[in-house]
Amino acid sequence: METTKQKIGDRLIKKVLFTSIIASLLYSNWLLGFILNPRVISGGIASELAVADQPNHRLFIGADVLSAMAIFLTVVFMYRYLKAKNKTSSGFNKILIGYCVFGLFTALTAFRPLVCAASIGQCSTEPTFRYFFHFSLGIIAASGLLVAIISTLSLRTHNILAITLFKSLAAGWLSCGVLSLVIPSSTVIPSHVFQKIYLILGAVLIVLIPYLVVHAENSRQ
Repeated sequence: METTKQKIGDRLIKKVLFTSIIASLLYSNWLLGFILNPRVISGGIASELAVADQPNHRLFIGADVLSAMAIFLTVVFMYRYLKAKNKTSSGFNKILIGYCVFGLFTALTAFRPLVCAASIGQCSTEPTFRYFFHFSLGIIAASGLLVAIISTLSLRTHNILAITLFKSLAAGWLSCGVLSLVIPSSTVIPSHVFQKIYLILGAVLIVLIPYLVVHAENSRQ
C-alpha cells in the first residue's frame, strides 16, 4: 500500500515539474522576438510583440495562453500531490491560489494586448485606456505570483541551496518589476531592460515554486 502511494506521489512530482517547466518555457516566448521581431524587442517591452500589426503577434499571444494553461495544470498536479501526501495548511493553499491567479491574469493580459508599439513610434503621447487596462491585468498577475512567492517562504525544506536561490531570485524579480514601472525609458538603463530581467527571473520562479512545494515537509502556517 505504501509502495503504491509512493509511486503515485513520484508520478505526480514528475507531472508537476514537467508542466511547470513547459509553462516557464512558454512564458519565455518573448525571447523569440530577438529572432522574429528584433526591431521591437531590442528597444521595447515584451508586450509590444503582441500588437496586432506586428509580425507573428498571434504566436506570442498563443504562447502566453498556453503558458497559462500549463500553469493551471501545474496547480492541479500540485493539489493532487498535496492531497495524496495529506499536506494541508493555509500556506500551501495560498501558494495554489496565488499561482492560479498568476496563470489566469497572464491569459487575460494576452487576450487584451497593447494596440501600438511605443518603441517604434506607433503610439500617441497620451496613454490610452487600453494601455492602462493591459498593465493593470499584468500587475494583478504579478501580485498573484508575489502571494505564491511569499507563501513559499513559509515552507520547511532541508534543501538550503534551493531556498537560498529562491530568495535571491524573488528579491531580484520584485526589484526589477518595481524598477521597470518607475524608471523612465530615457535613462542609461531603460525600463524595458529591467522588464526583461523581471521576465527571466519570473520564468525561473515558475519552476522553483512547484519544486519547493513538492519537496517541502510542511508549511509553518
